[in-house]
Amino acid sequence: MTAPGSTQRNVRVASGIGLAIGWLVYALSLLDYSSDLTRTASAPGYWSNLYDVQARALMNGHLNVPTGSLGIEGIVHDGKTYMYFPLFPALLRLPVLLTTHEFDGRLTLPSMALAWVLFAAMTTRLFWLVRRVVAGDDAPTRLHATFGAIFIAAATGGTTLSYDASLPWVYHEAYVWGAAAAIGAMYWMVRLLTDGDRMSVRWLAAFVLLAVLTRPTEGWAVGVATVGIAVWVFARRATHIDRTLWWQVLLAGVLPLVVGVVISQLKFDSLYLHPLSEQVWTTLSPHRREALAVNGGSLTGLQFFATSFMAYFRMDGIRFVDYFPWITLPAEPAKAFGNAFVDQTYRTGSVTAFMPMLLLLTLVATAVLVRRRARPELRELLFPLAAGVLTTGGVMAYGYYAFRYATDFVPAFVLGGCIGFAFLGRWLEDRRRLAAGAVTLAVLATLYSIVAHLAVGLPAAAITWSGGPLSRYVNLQVDISGSALADKVTSTDSVPIGGSTDQLAVQGDCEALYLNTGDAYREWATVAARDLTFVITRESAPHAGDVPLFAVSTGATGRIETVSDGRVRVVLTDADTEGAVGKWTTVPAAGLHVTVRNVTQAEHYAVSTKPGGDVGGLPNTWHDKRWIYTPASIAPARGLEEGARDVGLHVRSSWSKAPAVCRKVDDVRPELDQ
Repeated sequence: MTAPGSTQRNVRVASGIGLAIGWLVYALSLLDYSSDLTRTASAPGYWSNLYDVQARALMNGHLNVPTGSLGIEGIVHDGKTYMYFPLFPALLRLPVLLTTHEFDGRLTLPSMALAWVLFAAMTTRLFWLVRRVVAGDDAPTRLHATFGAIFIAAATGGTTLSYDASLPWVYHEAYVWGAAAAIGAMYWMVRLLTDGDRMSVRWLAAFVLLAVLTRPTEGWAVGVATVGIAVWVFARRATHIDRTLWWQVLLAGVLPLVVGVVISQLKFDSLYLHPLSEQVWTTLSPHRREALAVNGGSLTGLQFFATSFMAYFRMDGIRFVDYFPWITLPAEPAKAFGNAFVDQTYRTGSVTAFMPMLLLLTLVATAVLVRRRARPELRELLFPLAAGVLTTGGVMAYGYYAFRYATDFVPAFVLGGCIGFAFLGRWLEDRRRLAAGAVTLAVLATLYSIVAHLAVGLPAAAITWSGGPLSRYVNLQVDISGSALADKVTSTDSVPIGGSTDQLAVQGDCEALYLNTGDAYREWATVAARDLTFVITRESAPHAGDVPLFAVSTGATGRIETVSDGRVRVVLTDADTEGAVGKWTTVPAAGLHVTVRNVTQAEHYAVSTKPGGDVGGLPNTWHDKRWIYTPASIAPARGLEEGARDVGLHVRSSWSKAPAVCRKVDDVRPELDQ
């Protein structure tokens, strides 16, 4: 028998080791290996400020937000704009937003860190509680503690949550909080089923409400499971719960769902789903409208099950390459199967490939719980396990595919992992050789899942932010992989079209460097580009007129406007719409310098003059009618020198020094011949 002091020491040490590893992994991904505590997924902060907008609206006493404040994600219902994400992360921001505007749009990362803390705390408590239920005692041995440390590290650092952390924006914040709420509710279900006390009922109600106010899928899953427990108690089938508590358990499941329905009614006149037909994106995207028409006005249904199964459970839902970071998502977006007409689809990793150990343990746990010889208290674990499985219902029947959706499998895998490791620890207690092998395999499987999620999160963060992070990522890739990238490097005379995932395209004499993302909607991302500079000097007596200076492939232009007294200014035009206008200035003897810089992280060309300062910006990407984005290109205007002479000017154009990362990539190709 293990001494009580040794037992507690085993629990503390195992929990501490597992949590330390999990937090290190999650924090590295969340911070993108930096020290920026308020970083956002993209430089302009797109989609990292939506909860802040909702919180400001709540402070003003209403659910609707300012028109246009949510961009394409807004739902315009009865002339008012609403956010389809539930309210909790917005409510969480209120204490900060009530006192300052300084952190508006910068609270997503702290929120996701707090969500992990809750997720990790409830996961750790769930493991030791489930171990007690399975083993029938409260004295974990050293083997149980070892499995505990491995499981906690795997659950808190080796799941899709670690990938989610790489992009601090509303989509991933909702998923991390949803997983934390679901795990908390599942823990209190197990506590209720094992201890049967009123405190467990109250905490269960709180976590069901948290789930409802975070993600409806998780909220309805844990709410329905709680109602199932209430029926179980009422039928006198519960092992440890006083039958008189059935109505309290019922309210714990029903009341939070009622709250969710009331909010949905106030916003959308709907019991559960938000009206996709009224989303701003639907009004812009012909494909979205066609998908809704084909699927009866919705993007949910069993017609998507086969596609979802192949996307999330395929054995080859991962890709191993011989260059950094060696593990990536599948090269192509998830494909539709059967008669499914899907909405949007991105490169999507499978849970089979990224979380194999937790998936296997969940399957083992399910088989153990449904067997006839299972003890009643063990069989009751099917209620929280069912809640975890129900959270996956949304993604399995939804015609939209992205790797973040795999997060909905995490609650089921966490409880399944708890049960699986608990049974494994009990079965291997007297089988030392087998136990040593099992521990080794579990450690390797955990390390694999951790590395895999970090590996796919690294390029996701770099590509989404673009600019410096993307340039540094490609630079690191070349430094580490060298000639292994040689067959991925190609040259092009213009912005590339087509190509393969991870391909690097060098335009001209390193005028620009592009990376093929593999996604259908933004296939190529600009890694780095030269600046285009014009030096304007006086050549003869000034004349009033316009001189076309440069042209962008988006249709935007820049021109020099002159007046007879010799003053000039830069005028920008975007698709025949008058844009920014620079200051009038006299051309100095050393010349007026006009610089056009491709600021990729800000998604525009920044135009400035010296003297004069900033003029404005022009888009550096364009999209077709299908909203497929392509990088823009820029070039001096035709007939520039002749036009300049007509107004008494001389213009000389030149490109800045080639980006170092482009030269480094371009130098990779000859290495094959050396």
